[in-house]
Amino acid sequence: MLYKDYMRSHETDNLLWCRPFTDGNGNYIVIYETDCMIHSKDVSINCPTEKQLSEFAKTVNPDYSLYSGYTSEEIITSAMDEIGCCNCPFYNTCAAMDETINE
Repeated sequence: MLYKDYMRSHETDNLLWCRPFTDGNGNYIVIYETDCMIHSKDVSINCPTEKQLSEFAKTVNPDYSLYSGYTSEEIITSAMDEIGCCNCPFYNTCAAMDETINE
């Protein structure tokens, strides 16, 4: 069975090393073990710089200024909801979804 098939039938599941989040307004961040990707209606950036993450955090979290001492990723994900792989905007093009599950 492919991960794509499994994830389609388990809508809230995602891979432990890849966690997608959304704010419900067309903004997404996909956090990998070592990096992330941000995606909005206006931009899609793979491996964003800290400055780009900070700007994205200001866009999705209206309480940005209250988060002194937090990373941009923490500020972003506190204002967004984690979603399952099948709801990720990259679900159909994700190489991991074409891998076979080792059962």
